[in-house]
Amino acid sequence: MGYIYLALAIVLELCGTTCMKLSDGFEHKPFAIATLTFYGFCFYFFALSLKSVQLNIAYAT
Repeated sequence: MGYIYLALAIVLELCGTTCMKLSDGFEHKPFAIATLTFYGFCFYFFALSLKSVQLNIAYAT
């Protein structure tokens, strides 16, 4: 289950990075809010993945 959480964290980070680009320096509020939301969930699922995946493997992935 840890690798599923890790994969989800990676996908959410990609979505957050894309929204950050689209927010144009946090000028467009919907994309800025989406950026913060995606990164928040990204860190949450990354923390869940660390319960069963070793830290060095998670960071390398």
